[in-house]
Amino acid sequence: MKRNPYFLSILVILFALLSFVSCKKDDDEQSRREMLLGTWHLDFEAYDDNSNGRLDASEREASSGLTLQFNSNGTGTITESGISDSFTWELENDNTLEIDGQPLRIHTLTNNNLVLEAEDLGDLFWLGFKR
Repeated sequence: MKRNPYFLSILVILFALLSFVSCKKDDDEQSRREMLLGTWHLDFEAYDDNSNGRLDASEREASSGLTLQFNSNGTGTITESGISDSFTWELENDNTLEIDGQPLRIHTLTNNNLVLEAEDLGDLFWLGFKR
């Protein structure tokens, strides 16, 4: 059987491409984790009053007084009305943030906005934070 003279070159190029593509996901997750780091101030609360499963502008209520601080070592601090408590956190996948074992869905995450979605007795609610 005669081997194609370009076989080794093609194999090296494919390996390089696969390595590049497989590293991209890790980089995305790391940057998402890094976006969480720092201090977040509660901006609004919203409850799914109409039970449509969506965050509607009419359901948002301005709120303040609660601050979350996410540290790079997986610990954090929650402060409300001058009282602070510590917690642990972990980014489970692209959409799930666990705080002290409580899963919260990440509805929105940008450099300046964080919206977390959770369920309480079957009812959806959202907490919106700003830097």
